[in-house]
Amino acid sequence: EAVADEIAAYAGTDLICYPAEAPTSLRARQDAEWGRWRNWAAEHGIRLEPGSGIVHRAQSPEALARVKALALELDDFALTGLASLVPMYGSAILALAVLKGALSAEAAHDLSRLDEAFQESQWGIDAEAAERTAAIRAEAMEIDAWFRALGL
Repeated sequence: EAVADEIAAYAGTDLICYPAEAPTSLRARQDAEWGRWRNWAAEHGIRLEPGSGIVHRAQSPEALARVKALALELDDFALTGLASLVPMYGSAILALAVLKGALSAEAAHDLSRLDEAFQESQWGIDAEAAERTAAIRAEAMEIDAWFRALGL
C-alpha cells in the first residue's frame, strides 16, 4: 500500500500537467503530446488538470485514489516495475500507459524529456547528460520488457 501511495503522490504532481509557459513552440508541443496522455488517463478514470509552468495545481482526490487503486490491482512484480518507471518519467500516467501497453517505454521516455530535448535543440547536447539519458532510456526499456514477460 505504501508503494501505491507513492505512485499516487507522483500523479499529484505529474509531469504531463506542467507545460512550460514559454516559449510558445515548446508549450504547443507539450500541450499536443501530453494532452493526449491526459485524455488517455481520463479514459481510465484519472482526470488530471494541467497547471501552468511550475505553479502547483492540486489534483482531485478522486483522480489520485484511482491511480492508487490501479496500482493496488497489480501483483508485486508489476508494482515494482511501475514504481521504478514513475520517478524515471516524473509521471505516473506515462508509466501506467507503458504498463498497460498503450505506450512504449522509449516513447514515454521521449515524452518525459520534451523540455530537455528542446533545450538540447537550442544549446546543444551535453555529453554527460546524454550518457545519463541513454542509461535511463535503457533501464526504462528493460522494465518494459519485464512487463511484457509478465504478460502485461
